[in-house]
Amino acid sequence: MSDEKKAKTTRVKLFNAAGQVVAELGVRPSVAKAKVNDQVLHDYVVQLQNSQRSWTASTKTRGDVKASGKKPWRQKGTGRARAGSLASPLFRGGGVVFGPKPKLVENRFPKRMKKSVFEHALGEKIRQDRLLVLDELRFETPKTKVMAQTLKSLNISGKVLLITEKTDRTALLSARNIPQLTCRNAGDVSAFDILRHKFVVLTRASFESLGLAEQ
Repeated sequence: MSDEKKAKTTRVKLFNAAGQVVAELGVRPSVAKAKVNDQVLHDYVVQLQNSQRSWTASTKTRGDVKASGKKPWRQKGTGRARAGSLASPLFRGGGVVFGPKPKLVENRFPKRMKKSVFEHALGEKIRQDRLLVLDELRFETPKTKVMAQTLKSLNISGKVLLITEKTDRTALLSARNIPQLTCRNAGDVSAFDILRHKFVVLTRASFESLGLAEQ
């Protein structure tokens, strides 16, 4: 690799558990420079939130309400408006007009656009210098104190997303009592997870698993 090309390569710092920089890792250019417009981001977030909703809210229409079939009062001569059924939405206990019903909502978001949003989210964290890579994250037994100390050594605060290569039960147990810390594995993490956290911390294995490493 030429010196000119090497100089243009975006790099992120590789830390050890003590918070010391031990090396720098090159980032794939397509991720480092990835950007999408606000409308695509909005569409992605809306689609993701819709897919997480159960859509089971339900109300009764006038056809579902159990009510007497008797006409409330005669058609004419009372001075009141005509009424044919107590199940009408005009009466207390009657049906609901245009109320929600359970439905199946199919949200489709193109894979290429989803990939673009994911790379954009990672690229934004890199450009903001808020993506950190840990050389190794190993726990013999679950220890919240050790996890908290690791985060403190990295000098980060606020909402933190920790991404491991695979589901690490020991890391999960070590992190669950730390406020504002979320753990995900590389196969389950989404662009929304990355966008809604201030800092993203990856292990070196997850950094490579997500395809961030420069080829």
